[in-house]
This record gives sequence, C-alpha cells and structure tokens, in this order.
Amino acid sequence: MNKDEFLTELEDIVYDSLFIGAHKDDLNKEISANMWSISLSMQLASQFTVSDFMNFFHKVIENRQQQILKSNSDHGMLLYVWFDWQASQLRFNLISQIHERLPFRGEIEILDAPLLFRGSIFI
Repeated sequence: MNKDEFLTELEDIVYDSLFIGAHKDDLNKEISANMWSISLSMQLASQFTVSDFMNFFHKVIENRQQQILKSNSDHGMLLYVWFDWQASQLRFNLISQIHERLPFRGEIEILDAPLLFRGSIFI
C-alpha cells in the first residue's frame, strides 16, 4: 500500500458518524463509538510528513464540528489523541464536555496550540 491508498482508506475515519451523549451515563458508549485508530508500517510511515497527519486531523475535526453543530446537543466535545505503545497505534476519541475530565489517569500533555471549538478545547 502506498501513501495515497492509505489516505484514501483514512477517509472512512474522516466521515464516520459521531455519537454525542446527552448524559454522564453515556460515557462508555461514547468511548466505544467514538474511538478510532491508525496503524502503519515503518515503510509507509517514511512516506508521511507531520503536515500530512495535520491535514488528516483538520478534516476529522471539521467533520466532527459539522456533526455537532447539526445535532441538538447543547454541549461541546473533547478530542484527545494518544499513542498506544502495545498496539503500535495512534488512537483518538471524542467524549462530551459534560464529563469534565478524560476517562483515564495517565499523564496528559496539552498541545501549545489547541484547536478551539464551541467553547471546548481539543487536545
């Protein structure tokens, strides 16, 4: 698989449906419905630039913003990204802002230039 073919496959993630919970009880459903992962070989990774991944994430964020705006939700969502070392995957998830904190206890590094959306900070 080459870079262009891989980017075409990532379009499935870009346009995937978002589950927006209405209550704190919806956290587990949000976690399972809104988790995506990316895995690629070293050979394929060598074809990518940081800009390629930034463009991908901008598309994902734009799509999720549109889904949130078209919903009847009265709250924003938090996007968080992490690298799963055991699975060798870049993973990301969205949860409703009503949860007030991320669903894990690991160390968190907030980016210098987080993206702002509807009063929510995407990290």
